[in-house]
Amino acid sequence: MSIHMLLQNVNEDVLRTYVFWVTVLVVKMLLMLLFTVPEKVFTNSYHSTVGHLDRVKRAHKKYRHFIDLILPYLIIGLLYILTGPSPGFAIFLFRTAAICRILHTLVDTGFVIAEPTAPLSVVIVYLITFYMAIQTLLYFL
Repeated sequence: MSIHMLLQNVNEDVLRTYVFWVTVLVVKMLLMLLFTVPEKVFTNSYHSTVGHLDRVKRAHKKYRHFIDLILPYLIIGLLYILTGPSPGFAIFLFRTAAICRILHTLVDTGFVIAEPTAPLSVVIVYLITFYMAIQTLLYFL
């Protein structure tokens, strides 16, 4: 299969939706740095109190958790577009995953949202990423 044939599978609306929501997530990630950088400034236990170190570790864990989940999603999402998925369904998946990540961040930053929101949003993004990965594997098999 040539690159030219693969690129013919790409639906413009799907690609535009992917690019938009990925950009939203990257901007969200950059904004989250504003919340975590002040927490990371003093990571040396000599200069910090135990409570401050706990906040630093918690902020670092949140940021690391986001990176661990979002990188596979970004890569698989782009490859999934090459499979020529149903435009309506692909757009739904990209929107849903981005909104779930945003909801998860809101819960992490202290906004009060119903209790199972954070874990449920992580599971939804995981399932979306897994679905896209399986579809991509089957397409290129």
